[in-house]
Amino acid sequence: MSMNLSRIPHADDMDDSLFEETEGKQAWQAAAQAIGENMGRLGDTLQSLPLYDDEEDDAVTSLRDDLRELVESYSERLDNEGWEDGATYYIFGQVDVKTLIAAARHEMADWDKILNAKALMGDAADVQAILDAAAQSETEVDIETALRWAAEPDDLTDGLRHSGNLATSEVLLAAGASPSGNNGETFFSVLREGREDIARAFCRAGIGDDGFHLHYWNENSRNWLQEQAPRKLLRDMYWEYGRFEAVDAATLLERKPMSDGGNLRIIFDFAARRVSEIYTREQHGFKSDVSFDDYGPAALDTARKKLRELGGNPPEDLPGSTQRSLGKPKLAPPR
Repeated sequence: MSMNLSRIPHADDMDDSLFEETEGKQAWQAAAQAIGENMGRLGDTLQSLPLYDDEEDDAVTSLRDDLRELVESYSERLDNEGWEDGATYYIFGQVDVKTLIAAARHEMADWDKILNAKALMGDAADVQAILDAAAQSETEVDIETALRWAAEPDDLTDGLRHSGNLATSEVLLAAGASPSGNNGETFFSVLREGREDIARAFCRAGIGDDGFHLHYWNENSRNWLQEQAPRKLLRDMYWEYGRFEAVDAATLLERKPMSDGGNLRIIFDFAARRVSEIYTREQHGFKSDVSFDDYGPAALDTARKKLRELGGNPPEDLPGSTQRSLGKPKLAPPR
C-alpha cells in the first residue's frame, strides 16, 4: 500500500493559472484535467487505505495524513480562489467514483458534494454506487439537492451548458427524491428545456405523490411557463400521466379540461359496470350514468389498461352482469 506521494503535486504547488481563471470552458476543462490526473494517481492508494484504527501502524497514519492533505488541497484552493459550486462539481464529477467514495469514507470529501458532482457529470451506476456506499456508512445524503443538479438545465459557464442528466435523475427519483421538490421549479425548468425524457421520469415518479400537481399546473400553466412549447409539453405530460387517478382497485377517475372552460370527470366503475360523467363549469354541474353495455368498448379498454398501470385490479368484464348495486360512485362531489 506504500506509495511515494511526493510526486503528486499539492494544489499550492500547481500552476497558478489553473486556479486564477475561474470562468470559461477552457479554464474549467484545464482544471478538471489537472486535478483529475492527480486524483487518478492517488486513487488506488486511497481505495486500499483501511478505515482508521486507533492501533494502526504509524506508517499507515502518516500515509493517511499525506493523502488527506493532498485530497483536501484541491477543493480548498478552488474554494479560496472563488470557484462556484457548479465548477467544483464539474471538476470532481470527472474523477473515478471509487476514488471519490474512498475519499468520503475517510472523511476527506463530503458525501453530498460527491453525490452532486456525479449527479451532474456521472451516470446511473456512479450515483447508485454513492447512494449504496453512503448507506453502508450510515450517512444520510441530500438526494433532493442532487436531483436539482442532475435534472435542472443551466449554463454552467461560457461555452458549457448542462441540459439535464436523465440517467442520474432516474436513479435519484427511484431513491425517493421528490419530483415536486423546489416548489415544482425543477420540473418546470425541465419543461422549458424541452427534455421530454426527463419530464416523463418526473411524471412517472409523481404518480401517487400528492405534491405533484399536474392537473393544477396544466390548468394554470401560464403562471410558470411563458412560451408555447413548454406549455404544450406540460399538457402532453398531463394528458398521459396526470388526468387518470386510481380511486380504488376497481375504479378509475379521468379528468378532462374542456375548451369552454368547464371540466369533465369520468368515473369508470368496473365493479358496478358503470361509467359516470360529471361536467362542471363555474357553479353549474351535470351528471349522467351509463352502463358498460352502452359505452364505447375502446374507451373501456383504455381505462382498464390505465387502471392496471396505476396499480388497480379491475375485475374481468362480464357483459350484462352487475357485481354491486348501482349506488353513487365512490367520489367526492364536484368542486
